[in-house]
Amino acid sequence: MTVYKLDDVFNVRTEPLIESYFAREDVDGKLTSLLTNNDKHLIIYGGSKQGKTSLVKKHIDEFSSYYDLSVGSHYSTPKDMYASLLCKISAKVKRSASKSKEDNISGEAEMSGGFKLPSFFHIGGKSKLGASSGGSESEEVGYIEPNFNDPNVIHSILVENDALKDFIILENVHFLKEEFILKFAEDLRTWHDLNVRFVILGVWKEQDELELNENNLRDRCFSLPVEPWNDEDLEEVVKTGSKLLKVSFCSKFREELVKSCLGSVGLLQEIMNKLCEKLAVKETLSRETEFKYEDYEAVLSDALGLKAREYRDPFKFLKKLSGKSNLENGYCYYWLVRFLYNTEGEHRNNLLTVKELADYMETEIGKEEWSTILTLPDDFNYYKAALKSLNKINEISRSISKENNLYFDEKELFIVNKYLVFYLKYADYESDLDLIIPPWEL
Repeated sequence: MTVYKLDDVFNVRTEPLIESYFAREDVDGKLTSLLTNNDKHLIIYGGSKQGKTSLVKKHIDEFSSYYDLSVGSHYSTPKDMYASLLCKISAKVKRSASKSKEDNISGEAEMSGGFKLPSFFHIGGKSKLGASSGGSESEEVGYIEPNFNDPNVIHSILVENDALKDFIILENVHFLKEEFILKFAEDLRTWHDLNVRFVILGVWKEQDELELNENNLRDRCFSLPVEPWNDEDLEEVVKTGSKLLKVSFCSKFREELVKSCLGSVGLLQEIMNKLCEKLAVKETLSRETEFKYEDYEAVLSDALGLKAREYRDPFKFLKKLSGKSNLENGYCYYWLVRFLYNTEGEHRNNLLTVKELADYMETEIGKEEWSTILTLPDDFNYYKAALKSLNKINEISRSISKENNLYFDEKELFIVNKYLVFYLKYADYESDLDLIIPPWEL
């Protein structure tokens, strides 16, 4: 009998792939088809910990060779990314050439760096080389400095070093700055013409973060969302992992587990890990064991609360967001944070409209506990303040957190990060709210 460790069955990781991985035909099947019968770049997008990396790693090894790059906000231009790519090349020698008096080209020199440059980069004038084997006197030669911003140059270096692969996987692209995205979108056209395909993974709500339309990339890219996870698929994840651990949960138990994860497979994995830990299931049991919801409801509730309290990033995000408030915007972000904390767990992804936020601000500020210490101008317009603040929230959200938490589409504000929703719904956060000091008191 194979004994599986709990962390190998229910967990959030990609190396090695978790044992409870469940393949969905509409997503996994589509990706396998795209990897074999498609010449376009692939954009895999969805929320945080929704299986983007696991999906790609599960299938790409079967069909293709690839480079895997994890990028981030410290990459200011695609050149930084290409430098990381070239660092993965193991070749150590660059060719150069000397010119004898007889005009015969011979000799070679080792240049700095870890890869070979194509011969067409070499010219006379810089590097002093030894004489050729015929004893003829050599002249100084050198090389042209390659333009590492140019995909054509990077491609030629990969070819020269016999290091060209089918795909380049880019992870965490949502961390990249706007100027990087704009330049890279242009580069993708060139890479497509060079028959090198990128698989781009990002935490986005929409597919157009790479400005596909504006950069004529629509016919060169194919977008594949990993969400939504429907209830049936999430229940299959529970069943798949439970079978390996020789445990089973009744239908009511599975229903509550799926409900608690808010449609997030990452949350489900972590909830299952915490629940099994509370049930003392640390590895495959020696015999089949069933858990009924009515007997273990309190255990599930405790596991959800413990898991929610482990997440501190949502609190840090909300505290920083509140700090962006000022008198000009009516301390709008502070009121938004209070709204999030005081909705008593009844959270939905489309959180609120501009009018709803404006009305909430006006109601709260009008209360006696606030009106005596907070005074706004007589002509203060709550709707305009709410609209102006929400129009900036996409940029602010990304500037203060690694995760993309909030998204405003000019009409409604959405919570993109389901971990934020989970924290607000299940954590005992009264003490956290007390730590968020009103900005006018700072």
